[in-house]
Amino acid sequence: MAVKAESPYLIKGDKIPEQRLPSCGCNMKIFPIGEDRDLCDFLVVRKSDTTDVGWTMQMHSHPDFDEYWYIVKAAPGACKFIVGDETVDAEEGDLLITPRGVPHKILGDATVICFACKHNVFGKTTSGRLSYMAHDTPPRDDPSTLPPVGEYMELDLAPLYKVNP
Repeated sequence: MAVKAESPYLIKGDKIPEQRLPSCGCNMKIFPIGEDRDLCDFLVVRKSDTTDVGWTMQMHSHPDFDEYWYIVKAAPGACKFIVGDETVDAEEGDLLITPRGVPHKILGDATVICFACKHNVFGKTTSGRLSYMAHDTPPRDDPSTLPPVGEYMELDLAPLYKVNP
């Protein structure tokens, strides 16, 4: 059975605008999976040291959930993840797990799919809100756009879940 273009089973990637959050420092597409889907939220992150000159991802952690980063595209040696005190090289086809509460960030050039579990061990559902704690202040044109270091906060992602008509 063919799936229609306007099917509820298909979210067209070309309808999702690429955006850049100041905290992330990466270009990303946030797919509007919706609260009625119970497994996970995911977003596609494109990190480029070439196009994002002067921007690096903020070292951060999520106190309430784990993240799973699947590397879709990366040249050998061009992508690194810092997870806790460890720096690991990552290549296409690798999966990186960032446990809740562990500071992490991506460096280099890569396209990844980031899965975040919506239901966590505390019984919370992310549903458009992202628990976040910043651990550093990376370079930005306007550093005041960064979340403050060491403060637990919930970022409201709802305005970013936009699908063009």
